[in-house]
Amino acid sequence: MHAFMNLSIRAKVMAAFGAILVVTLGLGLFAVDRLSSVNAEAAGVRDNYLPSTRYLGVIAGLSERFRLVQDLMINAETDDIIRYLGLAGIEQAEAGMLSYGGQRLLDMGVALATAPRVLLLDEPLAGLGAESGSARRPLHRRAGEGIRAAARVSRRSPVTALG
Repeated sequence: MHAFMNLSIRAKVMAAFGAILVVTLGLGLFAVDRLSSVNAEAAGVRDNYLPSTRYLGVIAGLSERFRLVQDLMINAETDDIIRYLGLAGIEQAEAGMLSYGGQRLLDMGVALATAPRVLLLDEPLAGLGAESGSARRPLHRRAGEGIRAAARVSRRSPVTALG
C-alpha cells in the first residue's frame, strides 16, 4: 500500500481508469455470454413453440369453418322438416302458443330431427283434426328414407308399420 501512496496523481488516475476498464470489460464479456444464452433459448422457442401456435390457429380456423358448415346443414335439415310437417310460416311462434295439433306436429318434428333409426309413435295424429292428412304424408315419406316407424293410430287400432 505504501508503494501506491508514492505514485503521482497521474499514475493513480491511470490505475483507477485501468481498474474501471478491466471491470467494465469483464461485465461486458459476462453480458455477451448471457445474451448468447438468451438467444439460444429464443431460437428454441422460435423453432419448437411458434410453429405449433401457427398450427393451433389453422386448427381453430378449420374448426370454425366446420361449425359454420354444420350450422348450415342443421338449418337446412330443420327447414326441410318444417316443410315436411307443414309448419312453414310459424317458425317464430313459441311452442306454448301453438294449438294442440301444432304442438303434436312440433313434437314429431323434434323426433324426426334426431334422425332416428326406429321411431315409435302413439296416436301421432291425435289432436290434428283436418291437419292429419297433411301430417301422414311426411311420416310415410320419412319412413321411406330409412326410418322404421310404427304408429298406433287410435286406442282401438293395432300398431301400423309405416316403413
